[in-house]
Amino acid sequence: MEKKHLNYWITSHWPLQINDTSGKQEGIFASDASESVVRKMRVGDMVFIYESKNGRVLKSKKKDGTIENIPCHIGREGIVAVVEVECPYDSSNSVPSEYTDGTEILWKYYFQTKCLDSNGFVPRMIINKFLGYSENYNFRGFGDKHSGLKVISEDIATKLLKSFKSKTNNEI
Repeated sequence: MEKKHLNYWITSHWPLQINDTSGKQEGIFASDASESVVRKMRVGDMVFIYESKNGRVLKSKKKDGTIENIPCHIGREGIVAVVEVECPYDSSNSVPSEYTDGTEILWKYYFQTKCLDSNGFVPRMIINKFLGYSENYNFRGFGDKHSGLKVISEDIATKLLKSFKSKTNNEI
């Protein structure tokens, strides 16, 4: 690794919503229930972004008052980007997002990130082997205290980065 980072993380993201034209997985999002985990994140930390296969359908109120349901694309089930935390943002005045399954999530914490690499990929099964998880684990309820964020060792981060940059994605 070129630069020594303070901490290394994996975060799980839902796939991008179909109306997201950026095509980029970036930023770190955490709910209000994740405060104890989020407090450990620092500027300069390296984060691997895992994209799940599916995401919740967002209920979005349009200007005319009607509700539009915004689904996600089908995700790639693997690490799709490596980013570095640039700055935290506590959106204390944010409102909960509502989903068609009846759930609401207050995405209180957001960390702006700088993309280090988005040209690689690590499939879910390889990540599971590195983390010691069952090969069928699907990252639902993932992370420290189910936050979607997990601190990993520098050794695991090095292995993930090597696999991410690999052309075969089968280096273990």
